[in-house]
Amino acid sequence: MGHHAGEIAISLVMLAHLTFDRDDTAYEQVEALLDEAWEYVNSDDQPKDGNYAYVLRKCAPSFDYFQRPMEAQAMREVAKEIYGSGNSRP
Repeated sequence: MGHHAGEIAISLVMLAHLTFDRDDTAYEQVEALLDEAWEYVNSDDQPKDGNYAYVLRKCAPSFDYFQRPMEAQAMREVAKEIYGSGNSRP
C-alpha cells in the first residue's frame, strides 16, 4: 500500500534480534532476516526523506551488533546526508 519499506525493515531487524535472543545459534535465520531488511532499506519505493533517515539510524546499530559494519556505516552516512541537507522532517 505504499511507502512502508522502512517500517518493514525495522520490523525485520527486530525479528532478527528476537530470533537471536531465543536461539543464539540461529545464524542462518538471522542473516536471512537482515538480508531482507537490507533489501527493504534500499527499496525504490522508500522516499529518501527524514523518515528514511530515521529508519536508517534505527537499523544501523543492529547491523553493527550482527557484525555487518559496512552496511551500518552506509546507513549512518546516508542518514547524515539527509539530516544535513535540510530535507528531514522535524
